[in-house]
Amino acid sequence: MATLDQMRDSSWWAASVREAYRFPVLIGWRRALVLVPAALILSLAVTGVHPAGCGLLEAALLVAAVVVAQGALWRVAMPGGQGPALEGRLLAANLLTVLFLTILAALLSFLLLATAYAVASAGLGFDAGRTATWAPAIAGPRRMVAGGVALAGMASWLWAASRVSLAAAATAADRRVRMIDTWTATRGRAWAILAGRLIVAAPALALVVVMLTIAARAPSNLRNGTAAVGTLCVTLLWLPLDTGFVAAAWTRLAPAAP
Repeated sequence: MATLDQMRDSSWWAASVREAYRFPVLIGWRRALVLVPAALILSLAVTGVHPAGCGLLEAALLVAAVVVAQGALWRVAMPGGQGPALEGRLLAANLLTVLFLTILAALLSFLLLATAYAVASAGLGFDAGRTATWAPAIAGPRRMVAGGVALAGMASWLWAASRVSLAAAATAADRRVRMIDTWTATRGRAWAILAGRLIVAAPALALVVVMLTIAARAPSNLRNGTAAVGTLCVTLLWLPLDTGFVAAAWTRLAPAAP
């Protein structure tokens, strides 16, 4: 007979998905209004509608808008008076996560490049000084080796990203910046977390397909506007669902954290 801990561990995923879809109702329309500025800035950034030469300002506004929206959502998802410093902690947690994943991506890219070089060097016509000869030299079984390493690298990056994807929830819940600590709580659950986030993102992904179809058929002078509206809708739909899933998952997995 399964123990209570085993039953809880096996049911956390489905319960987290269910709570994610209930979370937008919990937010309420008044709290949801704070997402609109973030969504508008995101839509402008995606479509490139900004004054020339304002790239840094736009990036700062984009980050600020996302952090403010995250703070509003996490105050609902993790009630308990996180204090005015919540947005700063979320920003720090996000930056640490991005830094970690960027370094990992660089290491994996270096590994892929080294593998491609090693495989190509055994092929015909390979010239180390001419990168144009690398791809033709990777043929037959060598191409399968290079492709396998690339797929393994991509899977490794997604796995690692899922292992630290609960950093925002841990930071909001514990009133301190936590990213590495979530590694223990997500042991053996990385792919389940990734699958859950994809499921709750399904409505937004479906909306992306619809808006891309509309934009492709729209007159050229309306395509930017269509893309902006699409990004606005996706942000308002995806952010609450994803936050709801991550919050519910951390609530159930937190006891496993140190």
